[in-house]
Amino acid sequence: MNYHVFSDTFLRALASAIVVTAIACAPGRAPSSSSPLRVRPSRSILPRERPPRGVTVEVVRPGPAVSFHALAIGPEEIWVSGAGAELVRAVNTRAASQITWASGQIGDDPAFVVRDLEAVDRATVVALAVDEAGRSRIFRSDDVGVTWTMVFQASEAEGAWRALAMWPYRDEGVALGDPVNGRFAVLTTHDAGRTWRRPDPAEQRVVPPEALPGERLLGSAVAVGPTNEVWFGTGGSAARVFRSDDSGLTWEVADAPLAHGHERAGVHSISFLTRTIGIAVGGDPEAPDERTGTAAWTFDSGYSWAAKVEENPAGFRSAVVFTHVVSRAILGTTAVAVGPNGADLSLDCGRTWHPMPAATLPGEGAVELNAVAAESGGLDFLAAGTNGAIALYKVPFRYKPPAR
Repeated sequence: MNYHVFSDTFLRALASAIVVTAIACAPGRAPSSSSPLRVRPSRSILPRERPPRGVTVEVVRPGPAVSFHALAIGPEEIWVSGAGAELVRAVNTRAASQITWASGQIGDDPAFVVRDLEAVDRATVVALAVDEAGRSRIFRSDDVGVTWTMVFQASEAEGAWRALAMWPYRDEGVALGDPVNGRFAVLTTHDAGRTWRRPDPAEQRVVPPEALPGERLLGSAVAVGPTNEVWFGTGGSAARVFRSDDSGLTWEVADAPLAHGHERAGVHSISFLTRTIGIAVGGDPEAPDERTGTAAWTFDSGYSWAAKVEENPAGFRSAVVFTHVVSRAILGTTAVAVGPNGADLSLDCGRTWHPMPAATLPGEGAVELNAVAAESGGLDFLAAGTNGAIALYKVPFRYKPPAR
């Protein structure tokens, strides 16, 4: 899950826009471009120029040529990490005419791959790392990623922890792990990631989510809502989405129409715009160009999921994010999904998808994208992937995709 920084302007606007957003995302209707709501977007932390008519992408390699799998945007910082626990972070983005990057390391063991990054506040960020043997560690930095402390280390009996999420502007967070004794493992934090523990059934009404035989976690498919909601997706023998309204103490589950059937296929990423509107993406990474079973949407908090095969993304997608923009033209309905063969844009909460320009490194060809994050109050977003590449996509306001 990727953290969104909600500005005061955005929060005030969201209160007025929520009804219009619901109408724009309602089945059978397209997002309205004639709403009377006028909102000035919050100041971007990404370099901004006069917006072009079409979507543009700029690709850089700020550090080592490793495969990036995790990306987070905070109020004033950007963090990217992946293989070898290599870290690159953007500094002085508000003052610089272009993004400048600093390199670092999360932990001291290059055998670990950082699978998830979560910004907690302006200085604090939490990282989840896993190695090939399934060993998991959670790290925390309170100095914008300069130094890191390991705050949790899983035992072999616990299996691998796969994804984590932090509630914005709160000290609470949740991490999900592979099934142990037939139930998915849940960790929680109540001190901004300093300590993590399993909910204690003796203290609280805890019902760990039950897994089907062969069901597992994939990617970073966990998301949190505005209050106590949390969702996570699964793959393997089944593609399902679990939901909780009490911060992960009790759970309900629904089937998702995404490809599944072997250990790598299923739900790989989830993003929610509100407590009711969400998107799940994934599919089969062994068939990266297959459109069937790559995306689904919900308008009822995840109790049910739907999809249109002919209007799905252009292949397997490993990450998705809502841009959370509030403007006269687009009221929070925009989402972006990325994967090995490119990126797609949706203007109607995930019901239809449109291809975006390919991210390419000069002289090296296309980049396979693994992670994506959006800034608050605008339509700029970052994607990260193979060969140490980071892609900055810019979508102009009032953008209309070409006809299919």
